[in-house]
Amino acid sequence: FRVPRGWNKAVDSVETGTDAVMEIKTRKRAPTVRIVKFMLDGGEAETLLIDPSLPTHIFTFEKMKEIYFCDGA
Repeated sequence: FRVPRGWNKAVDSVETGTDAVMEIKTRKRAPTVRIVKFMLDGGEAETLLIDPSLPTHIFTFEKMKEIYFCDGA
């Protein structure tokens, strides 16, 4: 799922172009997630949190960007 800027300081601090697995601390939990952060055409960074158990050889950084832009049609 996508998260807005300001949702979590640790996630915000991840650099654009990142594809990494890390533990994020929230108020009640500390889940391990895959963070994919990329730049949109308009110059804004988009951050996705993904289940780290999804195979990265199938769901590559580029594939995640492609999926993000799918309109469901």
